[in-house]
Amino acid sequence: LSQWNCHVTTAINGISGYEERIAHKDNTSFDLILCDLHMPSCDGFQCVRLIRDWERKNEIPRAKICCVTADADKETRDVCLSEEGGFDEFLSKPLRKNELRNMIVKLCGD
Repeated sequence: LSQWNCHVTTAINGISGYEERIAHKDNTSFDLILCDLHMPSCDGFQCVRLIRDWERKNEIPRAKICCVTADADKETRDVCLSEEGGFDEFLSKPLRKNELRNMIVKLCGD
């Protein structure tokens, strides 16, 4: 990501990811959130559900969130991209540079 001049903020788990998101209410601090499904204390689904609930409650524009996971099966992808899943895009591990770049351009532009 740094090769593409992206500013990166990291979170150690889903709770800290959620806390980072709500600390930036104006939605301009993050163009994109990459969220793993398997994290300690709060998994990706729980994290995204917390973020989406907070956005709705506070009438904050919806952040773009991409699921990043080793669970590459179609069922997991379909659940992630459903309204209930809350993700906007899905990438499977291992990440490939061209797929990551294409997803960034798709969701955020050049």
